[in-house]
Amino acid sequence: MKSLLIYQLVFLCLLVACGSPEEAEDANKRIGQNITPDSEDRFSRSEVNLIETACAALRDKKEVFERYYVNKRRYNGTLESKTCGQEKMNVEDFSGAIVKSGNAITIMSSLTGTFNEIITDESSEIEDVCQNGTSTDNVRFVKYGNTATWIYPYKGTDSKCGTNSKSALCLYFVTGRKSINDSSYKIQEQELIRMLTVTGTNNGVVTDRKFVSSRFCNDPRQSEVRVQKFVKID
Repeated sequence: MKSLLIYQLVFLCLLVACGSPEEAEDANKRIGQNITPDSEDRFSRSEVNLIETACAALRDKKEVFERYYVNKRRYNGTLESKTCGQEKMNVEDFSGAIVKSGNAITIMSSLTGTFNEIITDESSEIEDVCQNGTSTDNVRFVKYGNTATWIYPYKGTDSKCGTNSKSALCLYFVTGRKSINDSSYKIQEQELIRMLTVTGTNNGVVTDRKFVSSRFCNDPRQSEVRVQKFVKID
């Protein structure tokens, strides 16, 4: 119990140093723009290293959650959200038991709009690169029918990650829908996942997750936004 308390105190100290995700990146400015797949748009060596670090950290986190938290602890977080055309963000605290459903570790929260899945190396957002591996031969985008998703990894010290911490990194996902006129995709969704990359049980914990989407907005200039922040586990 004492070690768990120390873990949570250390984690909160790291979390405070991470900064604010809504100041971190300008995802909403790119919603509605077109992006075209480029066969030469491949991961750099440093990006491959970041992805490998992220996958390893998420694997470690999965083991910690399965061993110490599933069916034993509760996840506490804060959700900031707004719908299409809404100007002010709603802020709500939430809490939910940590359980396992199949291979997924989830949060049993009754609050609408929360990201209930605990991100691991097996989560849909990153499963492809974590399970199949990546290299400088891989392009950064993956096509799924009429949509395509681009992956951009950033160091914690990169301005796009929104923190000056060397103990974090970010994964930035850009998803577009295929144009009927040409080979481009119109950007409809963007997601930023910020996680800790440290030695010990904090490794891989997602501190912030931001999702911006115009997919269900009648006005393409508008977006719905969700920002979920980790608070503590008790």
